[in-house]
Amino acid sequence: MKSLLFLIACFLLLPVKLSAEIHLSGMIVNTPGQEVRILVYGDQLSFRPIELKTVVTDQNGFFNAIVPVDETEEILVRVGHMRLSFYAEPGQSYLLRVEAPDGSVMFEGRDYHPLSYHYPRKLRQLSPGHLAEPMDAAQWKDTWLSEDIWAAWDEDLNRLVDSLVQKTAVYLERYVAGRPRANHAASLAAFDKELDLVFGHVDNAFFNTYRLYYLGYLARTLNTKSTSRLIEEFIQDRPVLYSHPMYMEFVRNLFDTYVFTEIPSVSMDDLLAAVNNTGSYEALIGLIENDTRSRQEMLHELLAVHALIKMIGIRAFDNVKVAGILEQASVNASHDYIKTMAGNLLEHHPGMQTDRHLTSASFRKASGEQLELSVFDGQHLYLVFMAGWCPVSMRELMPLSQIQHHFGDNLQVILVLIDQDEATYAHLMRQETPAYKVVHFDYDYRLLEYLGIRNIPHYTLIGPEGKIEVNPFISPSAGAMSRLENIINP
Repeated sequence: MKSLLFLIACFLLLPVKLSAEIHLSGMIVNTPGQEVRILVYGDQLSFRPIELKTVVTDQNGFFNAIVPVDETEEILVRVGHMRLSFYAEPGQSYLLRVEAPDGSVMFEGRDYHPLSYHYPRKLRQLSPGHLAEPMDAAQWKDTWLSEDIWAAWDEDLNRLVDSLVQKTAVYLERYVAGRPRANHAASLAAFDKELDLVFGHVDNAFFNTYRLYYLGYLARTLNTKSTSRLIEEFIQDRPVLYSHPMYMEFVRNLFDTYVFTEIPSVSMDDLLAAVNNTGSYEALIGLIENDTRSRQEMLHELLAVHALIKMIGIRAFDNVKVAGILEQASVNASHDYIKTMAGNLLEHHPGMQTDRHLTSASFRKASGEQLELSVFDGQHLYLVFMAGWCPVSMRELMPLSQIQHHFGDNLQVILVLIDQDEATYAHLMRQETPAYKVVHFDYDYRLLEYLGIRNIPHYTLIGPEGKIEVNPFISPSAGAMSRLENIINP
């Protein structure tokens, strides 16, 4: 009995990571009855979106969501083409308001771009002890107006980050703009002291880390410190913060081409041999371990995966071998987060999607019927994701007709319109006997994410067996005709 009590006592003393959540209530104007998807990034290299929760707005554009969040995360909210983000801390409650534009309106004096990532948002974090239970629209409005239950600005992570960004914008305009060749070291040091006066009392570990690496990012961008100095000051003898967005932003910027150009003992020939000839994750790590500045094993693995991402876009490297090394990393890496990064890259990076089937995709025709890609078995498909409001897309219509006429039955050009409002694309759906086929994406936003479509026009080439062959492909004006000729009629 004493032994049992002893074991129970030991168990109770063990640290236990409790799951947590946030409460999010939102009002998104002009979006009645629409799906609200709440996501996080699977990691800060692949940016693979992971869906946490899906809810539907009511007739007023209002929604409630309880979202599982175990650590401070960047939360992504997607409603139609609208994309926005904020930082969420476990156990907190947030009120969100967004003025989503009507897709049929062209805004005078500015470009209308529904794929814009950052929509203006107003966000309120409630003070500790005011956990917002699911509420209706009237309760939400009352809570929104009750300033006495909002968190103080120095307890509200998003207000802190927004304030840091605003102060940086003022600094850049006052001391940097118009002085591209000046040495900004002194002004940046003074700005750091100014920030310390404003934020020095803030007791938020996430924000303080954010601020530290934000300054490091500025130092790198303004070239006030050498690479060696930045590594010594911000990287060496510090933990590798895989999941912190600002840390990883700094690392991606600092080590952008580091493996290719800044390790004296590693040449491009060495990298080509490790990837194209050996095809080994261990061989690549072995090269990076020769670097005397990045001394941490965890950092070596992070640099290796980051370099593999760069190799995907360099023709000298064999993409099949790069994929094989990522596969090895997803299984054999020493650290779980590296395994996750490698696995997410294999799943999400457009350059790794070659040979994946897309025949299950379907689109809506003008008649309202579905067009299944599987009916084009045996043909190459040139998918063009575009919109009726986009002048760049419109300029490609004539060249696309020429491509369709040139290749005939060997290739099918399909215009996939991703307009949200019918008023901006109906004229294209009503075209009489166009050379190409015209369909609507039928609001399949997950397909856009899967293909990595962040801007339009976007081009994807599907092979005769229904597999993704090249994504993204090139536009007609960039030489698609000749490249297609080499692929279809080699």
